[in-house]
Amino acid sequence: MELYEKIKDLREKNNISQKEFAQILNISPSTYNSYEKGNSTYTAPMLKTICEALHCSSDELLGLNESVSIEDRLLLNEIKSNKISLGHISLLTDLLNMEE
Repeated sequence: MELYEKIKDLREKNNISQKEFAQILNISPSTYNSYEKGNSTYTAPMLKTICEALHCSSDELLGLNESVSIEDRLLLNEIKSNKISLGHISLLTDLLNMEE
């Protein structure tokens, strides 16, 4: 998957519209659209802002660190934002394993 495809995928998984994301990045919607179509290259400062907005590392986005997938990172951020404890996660895991 290309970088621009990963960014689009993450943006959509975070339920952020192109227009909203352009505002977050402080660029015009047409400029962001050009990025998302792969017609423009990302600068290092832009990648940093994108990573901050999408709650991921540049290594993950660029595919340099596959130890934690982007999907897992999104799930972890969701868990943290909802204040779900590790004890609850362990309990849920045990329950799911019992059903197998």
